[in-house]
Amino acid sequence: ISINEDFYKEADREELEELLAVAINKAIEQAENLNQAEMAAMTKNMFGDLGGLQNLFGK
Repeated sequence: ISINEDFYKEADREELEELLAVAINKAIEQAENLNQAEMAAMTKNMFGDLGGLQNLFGK
């Protein structure tokens, strides 16, 4: 991540840190959701639907 020095000089440090934390957390959440979807698709391709047993251990 790079931040233009001019922006950083004018920005509120706490606000910038909060925005970065929110953006990073959102990216992590999206990556986890994508991973779950990909794993579900791979499992379905390998084992079929299994009669609804894919939710046996949670999401």
